Amino acid sequence: DLVKKMAERFTWIRSYLEHTDIATRENISKLIGVASKALPIEDLKMLVKDLNDTCEKGILDESNSARVRYEAAHGSAVALGYVVAQNIDKSELQEVAKDSVGLLWKILPNRKSTGGALKDPDIHAAVCMAIGRIGFVQPISLEDGTWPDEQQKTEEIDELTKCNLLHRLSHVQLEASEAKIVQAASISIGMLCGRDSSLSAHALPALLNLSGSKNEDVFFGVGEALAYIWGGAAGVLPISPRIAIGSHFSSMYSSPELLAEEFEELADPYCLTVPTSTSQIHGIILKGLFEQKLYDSRPLVRCAGCVWLFSLLRFMGKHESLHGILTQCQEAFSQLLGDQNEVTLEIASRGTSMVYELGDDETQKELVSALVGSLSGSAKKKRPIKLTDDTEIFVPGSLGETPDGKGISTYKELCQVVTEMGKPDLIYRFMDLANHEAMISSSRG
Repeated sequence: DLVKKMAERFTWIRSYLEHTDIATRENISKLIGVASKALPIEDLKMLVKDLNDTCEKGILDESNSARVRYEAAHGSAVALGYVVAQNIDKSELQEVAKDSVGLLWKILPNRKSTGGALKDPDIHAAVCMAIGRIGFVQPISLEDGTWPDEQQKTEEIDELTKCNLLHRLSHVQLEASEAKIVQAASISIGMLCGRDSSLSAHALPALLNLSGSKNEDVFFGVGEALAYIWGGAAGVLPISPRIAIGSHFSSMYSSPELLAEEFEELADPYCLTVPTSTSQIHGIILKGLFEQKLYDSRPLVRCAGCVWLFSLLRFMGKHESLHGILTQCQEAFSQLLGDQNEVTLEIASRGTSMVYELGDDETQKELVSALVGSLSGSAKKKRPIKLTDDTEIFVPGSLGETPDGKGISTYKELCQVVTEMGKPDLIYRFMDLANHEAMISSSRG
């Protein structure tokens, strides 16, 4: 009844899509999506067409000859995602929905776009999330296509297929300078692959490459994407799609109270045949974390790995697919408890506690024994963090300078000092001091 009443006042509700406050536009878009379910099918088609037209005239038309307000263009892009997502299961809307996805795809820049093509973080983030929401409710009805080869990646691609849609999101994710766009593109990729795991193997390399980002906020968006992909490969979802598009949900980190107590299983007709096996997808993620990120010599890469492993446990930890690696997870987190990066240190601490909570009685006993041994030094030698000549193990200036006026902060500089002193064994004491200094510095903060 409430939805029908909202539908009766649709014109008035839609006027708020042009509100100057972005939060108001986003909330009204969710409301319009819910209310659209009560519209007659012809009115619904007209609504989607109007939203498409506003987006096309206000975003794609660079001259903006129709003089569409910026707020109206942004509000329409957000609303388009919610309206199509809420009604994508209606057979009469399939072609219109496909046209909408095609329009959103065209808004995102391709390889021939100029650097300024991603200059508006709000609109491009909204477009990325609109695509993700639509594909999260139900796999988008497109041809699979093929993943672009190296030559095609430098060319303009006009054919809309699943692979080309995902490839363009990956391009946006890697090329955008604004963290908001990178996060939105990452989460959108995760949502799409969570519902259609056939694309996950293509998406994962681009996601894992974001460990080189200098913005730690990006890591949390990628963490959510990896959780969606992990769940999709296991045939479950960490959150119900209907809750994701019909509530105040914005992300799993910001709305943890909406996460399902029990995972929602993917069932017909929306669960597709998965060409890539579950173990292969999970294996790509675990290899990326444990063999490449968590023990890397670069602090930000370790931070990325730490956040991503924590995200998997936070959102998918109750699933049996992760129970077999809890000991391995604790070892990784305990290695990072002395990291210089404060985000890494905090997440590693929280991750250590979470690992214990996820284990059964027998596993918890093993975890306690392993952690005590790790912290007391009595455990077997753990996997070391990889060091290179330029690995920064001290905060610059914290140990003063060498006689020739140079600072001591990297592994190479430390080796030079202890060699000149004739006491190479001191390097171990300095390494211990580095970890201790990092923990003290973090605790002061």
